[in-house]
Amino acid sequence: PYVQRAFELIGEGYTLGSSMHAETVDGVIEQLTDECDVPVRDIGRLAFVVPMFVGVNNGQRVRRVTEVAVLEPLGASYDRHSIARWDGSDDSYTILSTPAEINAAARRLDMEDDEFLSELGKREQFLEQLVREGVMSMDDVQARVFAFKGYELITD
Repeated sequence: PYVQRAFELIGEGYTLGSSMHAETVDGVIEQLTDECDVPVRDIGRLAFVVPMFVGVNNGQRVRRVTEVAVLEPLGASYDRHSIARWDGSDDSYTILSTPAEINAAARRLDMEDDEFLSELGKREQFLEQLVREGVMSMDDVQARVFAFKGYELITD
């Protein structure tokens, strides 16, 4: 009942960030619909579904996002667009590889495609700068993210 109520609240304008144990988007959706009785019409209220693989790949312990899916409500159902996929065979990603994927992500964020790509580029440059400068501690990354977003970080 708590999960169902959370989805009702999303419909009322609240946002939800959560985690669950599933390695695929299908696994997430199956848990929500089959185990938690979330109506299919409410699944599209999720903006993004980002499952993770935790295990061994090529002999190494890894944690990898396996897919990023954009969901869009469609009346009694939803539409799903995969915008990023992990290939475990060579530990690589395919990200926003088609205009349709770019459009789906932009649309879900209420942006035009060009605006979305511009904002994405800014964030990519920001992250590359953090890597170049060796910024790795949680506190330092958090401070830089706040500064990037134009917020003041208040510490005790």
